Amino acid sequence: MQKEQAIRQLIDRVGRRYVGERFVVASLIAIIAWMGLFTFFAILDWSKPLPSAVRIGILVFTILAIAAVWVLAYGSFKRRDNQKLAVTLIERRIPALNNQLSASVDLLGGSNTTNVPEYLRKRLLDRVANALVSIDASMIVSYARVRRLTVILAAAFSFIVVVGLVAPGFIARSIDRLYRLERDPVASTKSAPIGAVQPPTALPAVCRGSASSRATASAS
Repeated sequence: MQKEQAIRQLIDRVGRRYVGERFVVASLIAIIAWMGLFTFFAILDWSKPLPSAVRIGILVFTILAIAAVWVLAYGSFKRRDNQKLAVTLIERRIPALNNQLSASVDLLGGSNTTNVPEYLRKRLLDRVANALVSIDASMIVSYARVRRLTVILAAAFSFIVVVGLVAPGFIARSIDRLYRLERDPVASTKSAPIGAVQPPTALPAVCRGSASSRATASAS
């Protein structure tokens, strides 16, 4: 009974570790993809200001693209698929098992137990448990991909920081225009016709009253 529980616990630990690794990897890939899209569209908008409709389309496309990248990088959400993947990863790490772990999982799951004699079932579980006694989940699922993607993310962030230092205001202006969809004040003034004279703004009532009283006092 203890050996059966040990096999189940190892498969569960490997499955949880694999799910956590996939979640972190998918998140890092999505962030890197967002940084790449943001840099590309920001440079494009910096060189030639884009219309508001185009920037709205860019925002919608970026959200959908990041969501699609995360889902594709994460993979399946089914728990049973995670268990099968955990068994496959363990068998790849320990070739001596020779599909015996898959058979043990089927026995533990209750499938075809009536056709298997009890002594064969016990012998198979003992053999698998002895092969897995010195195996830990960290030996099956490595975080090497997480470390590589973290280095890539740090490099991308450093590149954006360098671009922001070389071109002051680049980051803030790009965020305002691409994500907050604010109008460029320089572009709005450029849109006015050349030589057009703006009509003078009317003074408030208080200002007009004070101005008339000053004019009366000076006349007297």
